[in-house]
Amino acid sequence: MRERRPSLGRYALALAVLMVALVAVALGVDAPERYLAATVLALLADAFSAAALIVGIVALVRRRCVVAATFGVVIAVLGNPLVLLHGLGALA
Repeated sequence: MRERRPSLGRYALALAVLMVALVAVALGVDAPERYLAATVLALLADAFSAAALIVGIVALVRRRCVVAATFGVVIAVLGNPLVLLHGLGALA
C-alpha cells in the first residue's frame, strides 16, 4: 500500500506564508538600533521566498496540489522583500 505524503504545493504555500511572517517581523523590528536583526530577518525572508518559489515550480511541474502551489508561487514573488522594495520605490 502506498503511503500518503504531504503535497509539494502545500509545502510551497507554507514556505510562502512563513516568508510573509518574516517580512512582517523584519518591518516591525526595523529601527536604527536593531538594524542587524532586521537585515538578518529580511535575508531569511529572501531565502524562504526562493525556497517557496522553487518548491512551488516543482509542484506545478509534477502537478501536485496545483492550487496551493500557485498561491505559494504568487505569494513568494509578490511578498519578496526585494520586489516590495522596488515596487514601493516606484510609487514614491
